[in-house]
Amino acid sequence: MDEKWDDNLSYVKETHEKDSLKTLLKYYVKNIESTDNLSDEHTKEIIDYLETTFEDSLVDEEELTHIEKLINEAL
Repeated sequence: MDEKWDDNLSYVKETHEKDSLKTLLKYYVKNIESTDNLSDEHTKEIIDYLETTFEDSLVDEEELTHIEKLINEAL
């Protein structure tokens, strides 16, 4: 994940929030026990929000908090 993360999101500014987001997404992926536990609705909501977040090439604290909330709801 680290190499793909760095390659795919190299355009996002390096910040503490970007590092925290990476950790948060690793946590999300690690805690998914099976695809049966995934809600398509939750997954789509997370992906859609991430796409919106990355539009300005910056992850701020408010966005990070919202992503964390979406992930907690999904798990």
